[in-house]
Amino acid sequence: MYFKNSKREVLHINNVLDELQAFVENSPEDKYDLIIGSDSQRVKGSVNHATVIFLWNLNSRKFRLFFNKEKVPHRGGVDIVHRLVTETARSLEVAHMLEESKV
Repeated sequence: MYFKNSKREVLHINNVLDELQAFVENSPEDKYDLIIGSDSQRVKGSVNHATVIFLWNLNSRKFRLFFNKEKVPHRGGVDIVHRLVTETARSLEVAHMLEESKV
């Protein structure tokens, strides 16, 4: 899985995990919020999916932001239940990767 950072540089998920780890190690005593979210939107003949990783240092107000966008062709209608399940699965997949890496 590939993500872009706030500078629009493309990074493999392993590099994202390394950057998140380095960010926390820079100020390990600070408090952080980690937010992972996904959304989707139907567009003619496809569904656009987006997943975001947002790590916010609550003390310094600095943050790291990474996002993944994917356009999936789809014939016919895509119901809201399918999209919600896919969004949840994408967020959980990223959360699982972060948990396994111990970030």
